[in-house]
Amino acid sequence: MSRAIPQLHRCHICRTVSIFVPSRPPRDGPLAPWRCPACDAPMRNPRLGKLALATDLITARYGLVLGPDERPLSVREVFARECWDEREVGPQIEAVRRVDFDAWERRLQGWLALWPNSPRFRQKLQMLRRARAEMQSGELLPAIQAEGDLAREDLRAERAHCLKVFAERQRERA
Repeated sequence: MSRAIPQLHRCHICRTVSIFVPSRPPRDGPLAPWRCPACDAPMRNPRLGKLALATDLITARYGLVLGPDERPLSVREVFARECWDEREVGPQIEAVRRVDFDAWERRLQGWLALWPNSPRFRQKLQMLRRARAEMQSGELLPAIQAEGDLAREDLRAERAHCLKVFAERQRERA
């Protein structure tokens, strides 16, 4: 039986350092997300690169499953999961604008050559072609921008809530 190694975690909102012990989800359902003990903020994953997040945003736009999740995430959920605050949304939309669809297609074609019967890579290739067409017609960026605006509001509200909880808990300690 392997033991989980405790990890230090710094909250992205209140900057409190605490110990996080990763664990496997229980058999009856997913593990509840770990939250900061000082401000109740959800733990954020280590950051993806801007290009990786941009391709995740495009993939989410077309309803494809990202990583180990069982269900597809919306663009708004991807922003909320990966951005630590509302200031990061704008640069991510710019990263979507700079995605090289040709390089992405070459990479997918390479994976498809290795696994020709993979429905996942075929699906992603079809999605990529639709995304390229929408980008050229000018529909992709406004759609992602609209979801980004909603995510900004969510991130602002989450931050305000967490800072309020943090202040209340600081008053209780004093």
